[in-house]
Formats: sequence, structure tokens, C-alpha cells
Amino acid sequence: MKHRFLLFWAFLISAQILYGCDRCGCSLSGHYLNTLPQYRRHAVGMRWFYRGFSSDHHGGRFSTEHFHSVEGWGQFFPHPRLQVVGVLPVNYFYQAWEERRTLSQGIGDAVLLVNYRLWAHSWGEEEAWQQQLWLGGGVKLPTGRFNTALLQQGLHPNLQPGTGSWDGLMSALYNFRYRNWGIAADALFRFNRENRIGYHYGHRLNSSVRLFYQTPKGSVRWLPTVGAAYEWADEDQNLGAQVRDTGGFCLWGHLGLETYSRRWSIGIAWQPPFWQHLGNGFLRAFGRVQVNASLLL
Repeated sequence: MKHRFLLFWAFLISAQILYGCDRCGCSLSGHYLNTLPQYRRHAVGMRWFYRGFSSDHHGGRFSTEHFHSVEGWGQFFPHPRLQVVGVLPVNYFYQAWEERRTLSQGIGDAVLLVNYRLWAHSWGEEEAWQQQLWLGGGVKLPTGRFNTALLQQGLHPNLQPGTGSWDGLMSALYNFRYRNWGIAADALFRFNRENRIGYHYGHRLNSSVRLFYQTPKGSVRWLPTVGAAYEWADEDQNLGAQVRDTGGFCLWGHLGLETYSRRWSIGIAWQPPFWQHLGNGFLRAFGRVQVNASLLL
């Protein structure tokens, strides 16, 4: 049987990625990617993400923003070349001042995505060299709460559990592998639309490249990864006017480790920021953490 490729699919399913903000920490995040070696199998799982930011509100006023998300997800293969992914997050966001905390929590925006394997090629002895290209598209649904009353009370848009808009997704993934070594590159673009109260989150681009190594066959196998991720966000708009100190870019490093068997997979990843310019320099991202667990059906 041909060696199976590693498919970085998690970048496709970030229901709360890249919220905009007005001089407060924004969750600029593609939710760094999972590596799931058994990508051709039906699966369900849970993931926990943490992102943190420090915000400069001018005049010596500072705050920190903390974004916790737990996602339930599932993937299904109606055809060997077709993958259907669904995700539903639950968010717990809060902003901390010196003696005050603003809390927002609830179900986030669900995502439905379909990926198609456009091209695959193997060659060499025992087909040791392999590569694949996947393209996909989907939609982010406004299942999360976007409370206009909280917005009027001063809750920043990025702290809302949902965006209140229907958004489109386009994705691409390329994998190259030689035996147990490989490189995976991917990109996701999110086309955001204006929500019902006239707020428009800026369009988002998430991309990454990673080197991986898969240990030889056994009942339990390990898969370490190292690489980088680049994320960019356009400026937000409110009723057609630019929202200042939104958008920007960040270059992240990546270190991850997965362990898996025929029936399960668990993993952890850490992403420190190396180079960033968020919110015109008034926002600063902390390192990001992800923990995931999956059942293979």
C-alpha cells in the first residue's frame, strides 16, 4: 500500500480566526495546523486553543486579552478524493485591566468546508517520493452570538463569541514527502462580509510551511514538526468607515509533537511570535498553544 500523506487540515476550520479590534488585543490567528497522519479516515475530535495579546490604549493605559476556544470537529470522506470537514467552537474570551475584567463566552461561528484532491504523484523505489495538491472551499456560518447591546456598552468586536456574518473560505495545500520525511505548505483565505449592523471584519490570509518526521511503523508512532506560519489581516470597517488600529501581520514559529495509533491521535503545539505589526503597533501577541485529541473511525 502506498504511504499516506500527512494532511494539514486544521487550518481550514478556524471559526473564530482573526477578529478585528479597536486598540485591544485581537485574535489574529489561523489556529496553527494539526498534523493528522490518518487523514483518509473518518474522525471526530476536540481541540483547545489559547491566544493572548497585550494592548496599548495610549495615555499609559494597558490591558491584556485572553482567547480560549474549545472546538468539536468531524471529518468525513464520501469519496477518496473528497474530504468534508465540520467544526463548532465554544469560546471563552476576556480582557483584563488593572482591577476590571470583561468576559464574553458562548458558542462561536461554525465552519463547513469541502476539500478536493486535485493532483497526486508517486515515483521511485517503493514509491518513496510522493506529493499531493488539495484545493477547497467553504463557508463560515454566523452561529456565534454578536450582541449589539454589548457592543454599545463598550465590548470590543473582537471579544464577541461570533462575527455575525456569513464568510467564504478558500484553501490550498501542497505536501511533498520522501519516506518518513516531508514538507507541507498551506494557505487559507477568508473573504469576510459585513454583518447586519454594518461591521465588516477585514479579509484574512493564513499560511504556513512545516517540516515533519514520522517515526517508523509501530503500534504507537510519533510525529514532530517544526516550521513557521504567516498571517495577515486587512483593516476592519464600521458602517463603511475604517476602524483605526485594526489589521496587521504576524510571523510565528512552530514546534509541535503528535503521537498516534490506529484508533487515536493526541498532540500539542507551541507557536512563538517572531515578527509582528498588529493594530499599527499598539497590539502585541504572546505565544500560542494548542492541545488536540482525535478518535479515528
